[in-house]
Amino acid sequence: MNSSDIDTEYDAWLIEQSQLLRDRTFEKLDIENLIEELESLVRGEKSAVENLAINILTHLFYCQYWKAEHKSINHWQAEITAFRYQLLDKLSTNLKNHLIARWGIINQRASKIARLKTGLEMPENLYSLEQVLDENFLPQ
Repeated sequence: MNSSDIDTEYDAWLIEQSQLLRDRTFEKLDIENLIEELESLVRGEKSAVENLAINILTHLFYCQYWKAEHKSINHWQAEITAFRYQLLDKLSTNLKNHLIARWGIINQRASKIARLKTGLEMPENLYSLEQVLDENFLPQ
């Protein structure tokens, strides 16, 4: 079976499960696989918002501290804006709470990435989640 068949079958399965839910025909639902898919979706969304926050944090750091590459500041600012739009489009109350709960880990990861790329030390928790989400915030 090629990947096209798998995608088609998966799409058909999702449509069927959706229709069964709409019809309230719960006894015909593929419960185990439905649970697995829902859990996978949640993990994927959490991972996506974390990665976008990390990208914003690292680019904020580049703008503020990476003086040797300051010629790239317009590029970094455009990247920050693009990442913010993507993050804001995905963000729900649940996903925002997830970011709040994991903010320390997210900052550690961003710090490590920035340090490896620039050779500079990034202060811990330099930017707040509110700054990351603020469309107008850019470091001085």
